[in-house]
Amino acid sequence: MQYTQGHFALMAYGDFSVLGVQHSCSVAFPKEQLRFPKAAAEQRAKQREGSQLLASWRASMPSMTASRYNASALVTDLVSPLLSLLSPPFRNTASHILNTEEKELLTSLVDNMISFGLRLRHSHHSDASHALTLDPPLSKLLPGHSYLDGPESAGDLARQLPSHIRQLLHAELQRESLRRHVVTQPRLTTPTTASQPMAALSAADAA
Repeated sequence: MQYTQGHFALMAYGDFSVLGVQHSCSVAFPKEQLRFPKAAAEQRAKQREGSQLLASWRASMPSMTASRYNASALVTDLVSPLLSLLSPPFRNTASHILNTEEKELLTSLVDNMISFGLRLRHSHHSDASHALTLDPPLSKLLPGHSYLDGPESAGDLARQLPSHIRQLLHAELQRESLRRHVVTQPRLTTPTTASQPMAALSAADAA
């Protein structure tokens, strides 16, 4: 107000007054590092890892199953219910005394995993322990999962199965995969020794 009316007597003290009020009333600005570049890098890494995981999963599927689902449908419609389906209730008991219902669950579980190109693999953890985990790890496709977490991070729903059931499931998966591979292979038919004389006799009669 003094300056607008042409009074400049206090102009020499103007800077000091402003600085004094600022230091008395203002709060110190915290010197923190910007986190936006780090968050953007994490998001790019998450998208890249998710795309690679999804592509490898589709490549491991049978062609009939892969043709039914596009990449978007796999993530939005299939991953969550499939992970729930892969952890049926089993008793924590020996594998050789499974009841009829549990044997049917195991057979259905093997069929579903082969149909969707899934298997169990041995993984090593930071505490030097070993476990059979789902491959590919579909839990990483769920929303909110961080790809920068360690491999032993929570989320592999296959770990909810008892250890002996995972071992039995691993063996049944290998056995059933081998059986289906043998069935789909073309069989080579060779003439038997009993049919060779008959073929020669027919050729002689024709002559």
